[in-house]
Amino acid sequence: MSVRPDSGSRLASDMKKQLIDQAAHIAAAMAALAPAAFIGGVLGFALSGLFCGLIREITQHGGFSTGRGSLLDLAFWTVGGVIIGLIGG
Repeated sequence: MSVRPDSGSRLASDMKKQLIDQAAHIAAAMAALAPAAFIGGVLGFALSGLFCGLIREITQHGGFSTGRGSLLDLAFWTVGGVIIGLIGG
């Protein structure tokens, strides 16, 4: 088995990309769940649903859109948060 000379730098580059990617996942989860954790109740879960939707819309479209479809999506993300807040809260 031979190892190419540049395989170490490629491995380091892949590791750096993974670290950045996984750190972004942690930050997104913390941002989305913070309202539920710190505010609690239906409002906290509603905001968590909204934040999940915002993160999804931004990553899906490369930015926030105020188009009808995006606003409808955000409304239903929020409703999902309200429902779980009512069930679990």
